[in-house]
Amino acid sequence: MTTQKPVSKKKDIMPTAWHIIPYPSYVGYITIGSDSIYTDTFKTEEEAKAALDDLADSIDYGSIETVQGEGCYPERVRIMDERYKKSGRDAKDHPMHGLYTGLAEEYGKISNDNPS
Repeated sequence: MTTQKPVSKKKDIMPTAWHIIPYPSYVGYITIGSDSIYTDTFKTEEEAKAALDDLADSIDYGSIETVQGEGCYPERVRIMDERYKKSGRDAKDHPMHGLYTGLAEEYGKISNDNPS
């Protein structure tokens, strides 16, 4: 039996009650392929980050190899992230915060010949 590498992996913190402005809470998560693991919910981002770091250590997150990391076009992820930040979407108050939709149209298609 062979095991396949997951396509991608991600770890981050997200608000769980962002619509309740005075009382937000945060949760850390790790997604590997299509599987997600969550931390408990915390009142501060710092607590959630500490729990996320502990979770990442417990599953040895850093050593998990992905197809994305070795893929035929791994720089696409870097390019899209640069475009995301350039558009200002990394700001929490941006109306399209968290969405990568439309970046290719905004900055042009990505190709192996013209990555930017």
